[in-house]
Amino acid sequence: TSSEPYPSDTLTITGHTITIDIGADPLTIPSGGTVALTASAVDEKGHGIASYSWNDGGAGGIFLPTATTSGPAYAAPDNTSGGDLTVTLTVSATCDDTPPKTDDISVAVTLKFDYDGDGMPDYWEQQQGFDQTSSADAGLDADGDGLTNLEEYQYGTDPGSGDTDADGMPDNWELDNDLDPTNNGDASGDTDHDGLSALQEYQHGADPGDRDTDDDGFGDAEEVSLDSDPANAADKPDHGHFSDVDPTGYGVGGTDPFWAFHEIEACFRAGIVGGYPDGSYQPAVWVSRDQM
Repeated sequence: TSSEPYPSDTLTITGHTITIDIGADPLTIPSGGTVALTASAVDEKGHGIASYSWNDGGAGGIFLPTATTSGPAYAAPDNTSGGDLTVTLTVSATCDDTPPKTDDISVAVTLKFDYDGDGMPDYWEQQQGFDQTSSADAGLDADGDGLTNLEEYQYGTDPGSGDTDADGMPDNWELDNDLDPTNNGDASGDTDHDGLSALQEYQHGADPGDRDTDDDGFGDAEEVSLDSDPANAADKPDHGHFSDVDPTGYGVGGTDPFWAFHEIEACFRAGIVGGYPDGSYQPAVWVSRDQM
């Protein structure tokens, strides 16, 4: 910086920023199948200034002639050994400069072979002991958990275990309730903040996304604590023996749960207390010596 004026200042940028995008459809292909490849390369001004070169590393596939080298069709070789196929795009770009500068960059896309075209890649079928030459096993349920083998692949679960993450909650139940069957950490979570963990919700047949599964006016955790079924509206918990001591914030009158409800009920059932003739307990009233 200077307090004196200058006749001119110049900033020279000799390079361009080029954005490369590559795609393949589908990403999983049968042995000997065809995949549509796509590529684009543009500079920061939106100018397409590149040439394209495709290579499969000598895998034996064929790049079929198309109108443009940026989007050829690729016929994959036969494959019975599993494994993946890598197709590489090399972009050669020339940027305006004096003299012009040319540079290359390579971007790879991985194609997964699916010999029988059943949606399960060969490498995965081999890992699981399935038949990669027969599509019939895609609809089977190897572990009997309600998920087909194809669904197990799609969800990343173990087709040989009904509880992939061994958290006590079956895979299909976790998926039905928007939980992750590959992460046992969600067993201790409490999505609906009702006081029951996800595992406890499963064990009691409750909905981990609903604080009052059976809509009977009593929260799931409160029903469990009062030996009532949180999934059965006909099985309501004991309201308690006193009109002014409420077991739950969802229940009688919508009031807040009283902090000593369980203790008061235990004392009543043990014959220690009986409350007042009008059915109240009046927990805020002082107890006199003669009452004791």
